[in-house]
Amino acid sequence: MPTKDQLKLIHALKRALRLDDGEYRGLLGSYGVESSKDLGSPDAAKLIDWMQQQAVAAGVWKNHGGKPKEKPYEHLKGRLGMASPAQLRMIEALWKVVSVCVDPDSRKKALRNFLSRFGVSAPEFLPVNKVPAVINALQAMERQKLAKTGAKAA
Repeated sequence: MPTKDQLKLIHALKRALRLDDGEYRGLLGSYGVESSKDLGSPDAAKLIDWMQQQAVAAGVWKNHGGKPKEKPYEHLKGRLGMASPAQLRMIEALWKVVSVCVDPDSRKKALRNFLSRFGVSAPEFLPVNKVPAVINALQAMERQKLAKTGAKAA
């Protein structure tokens, strides 16, 4: 069975190549299946490889080394007692909303400075028990910013 990432890539390539349903079903049929979900993982990899070659040749796809881009902080997954990658991405997204820094490097430095109020030098070192306090503070800052501009929160 293909991975979720493989299925996403197959369907993204299908759109990029502008395959109609008949062409797509014919392509799957060459692997002896009717649905991409029925492909084996090795066959899914072969199909992706072939589709990428076709899409690159057609100029509708850029191959980035075949390695999917990892989400920010994903390398920190599974650390006991520490904030999860999803929590860190949420904190970073909230910080982007409330920060006055436009430059990404300045914004990261400012986030580290903000986190020092919680006794943490960088997002990577945020203990899970401090996550709610950080998120609550950022959400309060967001509400305050919205009140100043007269906008309504989503």
